[in-house]
Amino acid sequence: MCAHSIQARESALGDAKIVIVGGGPIGCWTALQAKKRNPNLNITCYERFPEYQRDHIMTIQRKSIVRWCAKDAGNDALRRKLFGAQATCSELCESSTEVDPSGKTTLPNLLDIRTIDFERIVKAECEAAGIKFKYKRIDSPQEVMDAHPDCVHFIAADGANSKMRTAIWGTDCLHRYDILPSLDFKYTAKGQPGYLLKSTFDRLAHIGLENISRQGPDGCSDVNLRFVVSQEDYDTVPIATFKQPLTVTPDSCFWRHMSRKRLYGGRTFRDDFYDFLEMRRHFAGEERADSPITMTKIYLSRYAAPEFSKPVRCGARDRSWFLVGDAAMGMPFYRSINSGLILGSQLGLLLGMNMSPHRKAAIYDGVIRPARIASEFGRTKYLECKAHALLKVIRPILFNVARIPGLRNPVVEPFDAVARWRGARFP
Repeated sequence: MCAHSIQARESALGDAKIVIVGGGPIGCWTALQAKKRNPNLNITCYERFPEYQRDHIMTIQRKSIVRWCAKDAGNDALRRKLFGAQATCSELCESSTEVDPSGKTTLPNLLDIRTIDFERIVKAECEAAGIKFKYKRIDSPQEVMDAHPDCVHFIAADGANSKMRTAIWGTDCLHRYDILPSLDFKYTAKGQPGYLLKSTFDRLAHIGLENISRQGPDGCSDVNLRFVVSQEDYDTVPIATFKQPLTVTPDSCFWRHMSRKRLYGGRTFRDDFYDFLEMRRHFAGEERADSPITMTKIYLSRYAAPEFSKPVRCGARDRSWFLVGDAAMGMPFYRSINSGLILGSQLGLLLGMNMSPHRKAAIYDGVIRPARIASEFGRTKYLECKAHALLKVIRPILFNVARIPGLRNPVVEPFDAVARWRGARFP
């Protein structure tokens, strides 16, 4: 091979030490944390599109972007930029600001932020730190390993349907535990509506979650509602995904096939949904814009890959592949993004250390993986038990007790007071 071709090859490949497939929020976060731990690392991220394609609101706990991160002014400034992009009018976030012993006000406990805003802010920090981005679709681990023959650390951050994980671990490798079926609704409201801040157990048979964006330049706000439903009702709804949501009207065919809830006076989910919209109009001052209501089906579940790291033989060398974010594990109740950020910070810390790739993989899979799974599975199991108790025991009792003459106000008013005090998004 001539010197010119060798030089051209080295110029194209550089001296990449870490290659990340998936430049979304978790991929960018992992790259940035690794770079902060070791500024000498040469990191390349592959992403299919220059702009992140998904646009929904994530709920992030402050400790998820603090724990395991490098303690420097850069990370502090980054966190303030992220909280400056708060996407909702959440009273819960605004009321949870803490004050440290010195009297200095810290950031709120919860951050509601759009995925595209999170990715944009973190990606700008990555580029400022010298992390390279290449916009190309990667279909197999072999493709990216061939493009970077000198790299031994590869990270799959390509989401829940990870092609890299499937190619290396197999199609049916995930340990999955289904929890609760749910339906998500999205529509646009005029102006800036608030949260309901009123309990619904005396009126509705279903639990709802609200997420309301800040008013945009067009004078409107996006409203997102999530309801936990029965398996029977979930199965009556046609296929409805993020990419192909279902438009909902009062006359939609699937409504008539939904079951009546015997413990709630024969109410159906259709009754609850439109009564909930009416409650939002009456108590939250909401006025819907002239836009359709769309729905997606989401099954709340938790899953984990059998391993978070694995050596892959390519040519005469072993390459270490690491899973992070939804490629590694997924959690319900808005825990996936939080778990992914913590896992990305832990992987960044590990990759910044001066030790052999084999030892890094052993620590990641033998220590970090079981600890992360135990923590997240325990947390979500508690929330699952709490949700089942509320759905099957507490809520039916309160619904019927509130209908006894003379007991409605004594029972309902304390719950309304708690909802107002907490600014709860779970009416």
